Amino acid sequence: NWDLGNPGYYEFGNALKADIADYIPCDASGTCDQIKPGVTPPANYGTPVCPEPVPTIDTSTTPNTITAWTCAPSVLNADGSFAGNIPNSVDGNLVNDFPYFQELSINPVTGARGNAYRHYYSYDSGLFVQDDWKVSPRFTLNLGLRWERYGAPREQHAIIAQFPASGQYAFDCLSPANTTDFVTCMGNVRTQPAQSMWNTRNYDFGPRIGFAWDVFGDQKTSLRAGYGIFYDRIFDNVWSNGAWNPPFYGLIDADATGGDTIFYSRPPAVPPSFTPGAPPDYLPLGARVSVRTMEQNLKDSSDQSLYFGLERQVSSSLALTLNYQGSLGRHLPVLMNWNRYDGDRYNATLTLDRPNSHYTGFNYRSNNVTSNYNALVFEARKHFSHSVALIGGYTWGRLMDFGSDLFSGST
Repeated sequence: NWDLGNPGYYEFGNALKADIADYIPCDASGTCDQIKPGVTPPANYGTPVCPEPVPTIDTSTTPNTITAWTCAPSVLNADGSFAGNIPNSVDGNLVNDFPYFQELSINPVTGARGNAYRHYYSYDSGLFVQDDWKVSPRFTLNLGLRWERYGAPREQHAIIAQFPASGQYAFDCLSPANTTDFVTCMGNVRTQPAQSMWNTRNYDFGPRIGFAWDVFGDQKTSLRAGYGIFYDRIFDNVWSNGAWNPPFYGLIDADATGGDTIFYSRPPAVPPSFTPGAPPDYLPLGARVSVRTMEQNLKDSSDQSLYFGLERQVSSSLALTLNYQGSLGRHLPVLMNWNRYDGDRYNATLTLDRPNSHYTGFNYRSNNVTSNYNALVFEARKHFSHSVALIGGYTWGRLMDFGSDLFSGST
């Protein structure tokens, strides 16, 4: 593969393959050919001269006897591809387009410039077992199970801050144990040092089950089905910006619509000075910061794949297939802002009020959305002479997506 680089993404791939197949001296019924004593494959088997030995079989004996091998030409496949993608670009004047907003990164403890550099690490592990069980000559069963453990990210110097799941500043406002109303609860939460971005989940089990059935026993009609659950870790952009949380870092948001003073200059001046806060949260006095926090009991994203298909060989050169295919996304990531009132900005002054005056947005990262894809696929394959084949198909599908794009919007 060759990546041609900027300004867009271009890639060209080329693959050449020589198929070298060993002779399998058994047929579908289990009857095996026996090799005549003293007969061996050509000495240059596996070389370009004779890549694929073809047996000469004496069918007058029971079982059949291989009497010799001859050379067959190799099968050469060639393929190429070309893809181009020029990312979308946006031109804008940030000074004139956003005259109401200004940011400053600070260390909430000392008041010095903030440092968001972090050394994250995590550990992943998994176990897997699967087997194919031939229940009868016409029925094969596939069973498997995979266990995954995607360790929550940690920081080498323990400088992670999140809304804790329990304690004085618990972020469990939606929990049945919460005895206050949601707005009051949201107004009291604070970010605190944490051991990890979220609590590691230890019971991600992904079963696999499938079968293949020769319906009439004539090896012309097959019924196949399969189901599996596949897990994956949350991708880095969802959680890595958690480095921006007090008490280790503060991103001060000066917002003109909230009554803050903005300095219009080029280069822009910093907002008014601030006073570092007191332990344990060190929220800067007289200023508000934005935070990026994770759902503490996060579930790993998963996909449930389903398949059910019927295939019929109508003739020696024509095969028809009808399949159901499904893909169910579960616990997909999304961004939400919970530091808000219902209907905010729908007031006389368009002021964006906050239940928690210490912060601007809560930029809360969770994964409580889903996606569902279901499709019916029909396919016909027709083989002609000289290795020519014609394949045609039609897919009827439906996709229901409930905001599974991380940046699809806020609450």
